[in-house]
Amino acid sequence: ADDVAWVIDQLGLDRPIVVGHSMGGAISLQLAGDHPGVVRALVLDDPGPVTDNPAGFDQILAALNKRGVEATRRRMFENFFLAERDEALVAELCDRAAAVPDHVFISEIKGIFTWDGAAAAQACTVPTLHIAAAHPLWAPEALRKAMPHVVTGQTVGAGHFNMLEVPDQVNSMIEQFLRHYVS
Repeated sequence: ADDVAWVIDQLGLDRPIVVGHSMGGAISLQLAGDHPGVVRALVLDDPGPVTDNPAGFDQILAALNKRGVEATRRRMFENFFLAERDEALVAELCDRAAAVPDHVFISEIKGIFTWDGAAAAQACTVPTLHIAAAHPLWAPEALRKAMPHVVTGQTVGAGHFNMLEVPDQVNSMIEQFLRHYVS
């Protein structure tokens, strides 16, 4: 979040609208909370969850130890999709994920499970759109509890990578949000 704030400053951007997917959504939310006045609005596309599931982290660590990083990472990415899916897209994203060094992947997992998403959400005061996948990482009701001003939409027929699977739905939600909530 601090690095993104620095880039915004270095580029001389005037309160940009920041869009973040998955962990990028978590970083965007942290940015808005830690650096009030830097961003105009947020779009959080299926962002990382509030840290309320330490058992989930333990399960992932156990899988990493049992099956290894590559098999666990591939299974995680495959589970981000619905049963009805574009297998070529799944394979492409799994291959991209496999290119991430193991120590970076493990650090990302630890980071998202130790992140205090509820505190970041409570600190955020800018207009925010939450675009949930069919099975969202962060339940809309949990996000609304921490962030009453959030506007939530949910894509139909798409998993975590909804912006790639149903871009028309995602783009339409963003356009409507900007038109109605952001000046």
